[in-house]
Amino acid sequence: MASGDSASGSYRGGFAHNQIIKLKPTDVGLLAVTANNIITMNKDQNDFDSKKKAAQLCREKQHTKAIELLQEFSDQHPENAAEIKLTMAQLKIFQGNISKACLILRSIEELKHKPGMVSALMTMYSHEEDIDSAIEVFTQAIQWYQNHHPKSPAHLSLIREAANFKLKYVWKKEAISDLEQLWKQNPKYIHTLAQLISAYSLVDPEKAKVLSKHLP
Repeated sequence: MASGDSASGSYRGGFAHNQIIKLKPTDVGLLAVTANNIITMNKDQNDFDSKKKAAQLCREKQHTKAIELLQEFSDQHPENAAEIKLTMAQLKIFQGNISKACLILRSIEELKHKPGMVSALMTMYSHEEDIDSAIEVFTQAIQWYQNHHPKSPAHLSLIREAANFKLKYVWKKEAISDLEQLWKQNPKYIHTLAQLISAYSLVDPEKAKVLSKHLP
């Protein structure tokens, strides 16, 4: 599997997971990084003026106008849409609009299933207490891997992360479904079985007793 599908994979345009989490509206340094990212999106001289204008708007903290200009640029240059949208999401976070930033990130088709992107979206949605949307992100990413790379490390890792997330937010039945899938893939992995028994003990104690017989 390509390295871009690893759980620690970063994104194009200098917009890594840790940047998403650490962004603050008052961070002047990152504003400068964003402005520089805008200018270096591609090397087409014909587009330099519009990119320079967007970068200047960013430096002046006119984020809404910068986003509008970037949206126009994205429409005109679909080949650069991913990195443009990453920068747009960054600006939305500067504005404090986390939900809109999430929507922009989820619109990037080639990145939205990546484990790193899923992790970032999960963190952002959790911050917004939008657990339904976080779980929807997990579900869509897991389905993508089911269709394209079933049983791959990234696929199984996402299922496990989804199960842990659901248990944390009291989605027990949904978590049980994920854990059962993982256990079937690797019946010898005792940690998964223990999690499954623990989850069942909360909703179906008899089933938990039956499963406990599989423990060594």
